[in-house]
Parts: sequence; structure tokens; C-alpha cells
Amino acid sequence: MTTAMRDVPRCRNRDERQGGAIVVGASLAGLMTALALSHAGVDVTMLERSGAAPRARKGAALGGVSEGLLSRITGSRHAQSGSAPLSSVAPGVQSWMAVHARLRAAVDADPYIELRSHTIVRSVDQGADSAWVITSDQQTFRGDVVIGADGHGSVVRLGVAPDKPDATFAGYLIWLGLTNESSLASSRRLPRDVDILSGGQDYLLGYPLPGPDGSVAPGSRQVGWAWYDASHNDLLRETGSVVGNVVRRSLTSADIPEATFRELADKAKNLWPSPWREARRPRRPGRSSRECWSGTAISGSLPV
Repeated sequence: MTTAMRDVPRCRNRDERQGGAIVVGASLAGLMTALALSHAGVDVTMLERSGAAPRARKGAALGGVSEGLLSRITGSRHAQSGSAPLSSVAPGVQSWMAVHARLRAAVDADPYIELRSHTIVRSVDQGADSAWVITSDQQTFRGDVVIGADGHGSVVRLGVAPDKPDATFAGYLIWLGLTNESSLASSRRLPRDVDILSGGQDYLLGYPLPGPDGSVAPGSRQVGWAWYDASHNDLLRETGSVVGNVVRRSLTSADIPEATFRELADKAKNLWPSPWREARRPRRPGRSSRECWSGTAISGSLPV
């Protein structure tokens, strides 16, 4: 069997650049990795199996990503010449989609990063002088290093650690939620940043987010939360989301019984203070609902 061979493109000025890397996966970890490598002087080829638009992650939120953060990661006070700045990425808590969009814009503007969508990696390998991946259409991409940011079911992890191909279930189900601030009682004040709460074995992160129109004015924002729940792991196993100690998939709306939503509502009243107990009134999303809940099992970090 023959394959087409592609080397990672190099910058013409070799004094400024320091080799090449293949990054498998273009979600947040992959995008941030590519930008950090580029800012450190490494040319990057990114391979992403899906299209340009990521799957929305309702309620998920992250801190801001800035040029200063990249400088701390790379140990460099300034980006390499020609690398794209991240000045458009505001500090503070932002939605997953907002962070992804801004990181993706920075990657698209970076002349030393090539992102190839709809590219499925089937295998990885390495030799004395390079590492490479082979895709489903039999192309080979070769660089000095291959970095796996391909998440659950990582092909890179399988190649690096074939005896441990799966991430281990961490023992928590995470409920992600998003609602409009206007749905809360007007007397309930939101934190300026993030509330981090604990209740027994459960943990909760609650945060204000910009509204659908980008507004951060009180009353116009959205409210997001992430509830780490250790009491519904049986639901994960009953639905096949977790098999043994391995995460197989996320929960769907159809997987979640109405009784579970009622249990969570009662539990929230006892565990969390205002405004979070009001924000966490679980309900199954409807066609006209602007509130939603989703659940997924948490696995350990990939060691590659």
C-alpha cells in the first residue's frame, strides 16, 4: 500500500523558526497548543476530523485567553515575528463558544499554522528523526513531534499507550447549564467572576456570561454553571455512557428520566445558596426553552 507524503511546511527564514509539529484535534486544547507552539517558533499543521463549526457546549465557560497567557506558557515575552496576536480575546469568564471562536480566529490569522478540517487520523508512529500520522485518505503528515489533542477515543493516545487506550472515568457526572439572568429574581446578585462551591462530594462552578447579544449589563447577561455530581453514576452505567471504568459517550436528553430532574432540583435546594439554587431548576429542554441542561461523564486527562 502506498501513501502520499506531506512534510510540515517550514518558514523560509530558518533562523526564526524551530522545526514543525503535527497537532491532532482542533478543539480548545488543540488550538491553544498550536498557538503556543507558533509563538515559540514552531510551524504547525493541525488535523481536525470535523468541519469548521464546533459542536456547541451549552453552559461551558472558561477564563479569558490573552497574549500574556501565551507568553507565560511559552516563556517568551513577545510572540515570534509574524505570529498572530490574541489581542481580541478579552479577559474574564467567557462561554466555551466565544473562547473557541477567538482562538480559531487567531489560528486562521497565523501564517505558521495550517488547519486542515475533515481530516481523519487513523494511526500515528515515530522514528529516530520524526513522527508522523496517516489519515483515512492515506496521506502521511510528518513533523518533529505529533501532539494529541483529539479528546475522547484519542488515536494519538492509542498509538503512544496501546495498553491504556482509554481515559479513566473520574467518578463524576457533570451537569452543564445555561439560562438567562432575567429568569432569576431581580434581588439575586451574581458574582463578578466565578463562584466555586462544595457540598459533600459535589462541587459547583457558577458564573455570569455575556448575553446572546454580547451585553454584560446586569439583567442582560446569561448564567452558566457546571455541577460535578457524584450521586448519579449509576445513570451513566445504565445508559452505557460508562462501561467498566471507561467513558463511552455523553448522556442525551432521552437518557435522563424525569425523576432525575426532580431529584436534582431537590438536591440543589439543599446544597447551593442563592442565586444558584434558583438558576439550577432542572428541566428538559423544549422547543421554546432558552434554558438547557446536559450531562456528561468526566474522564481523566490524556497523558499525551
